[in-house]
Amino acid sequence: MAAIAATGALLWGWFWNERFWLPANLTWADLERQGADDGVGYPRAGHVLGALPLAVGLLALRRVFESSKQLEVKDFMLNKTFCCLSPMGTGGLT
Repeated sequence: MAAIAATGALLWGWFWNERFWLPANLTWADLERQGADDGVGYPRAGHVLGALPLAVGLLALRRVFESSKQLEVKDFMLNKTFCCLSPMGTGGLT
């Protein structure tokens, strides 16, 4: 179990390595300090969680809309006569 935790920590450290995400003269600690000094708020991982309920709500609204409109569109399409029309002639090209 300790090997799995160590591997996870290694991957986590590699993924969030400052070399990949930040310029050479900036560190993660600098970003945290800058937000406190100049009054500018920098996004944190927890801020993403604020958008999650909105996304779930939009997906639910889409599901309700699609399930209620699906029957109406199907009935509309079946009542049309264009589904039973034959193709038009070519006007003597044959």
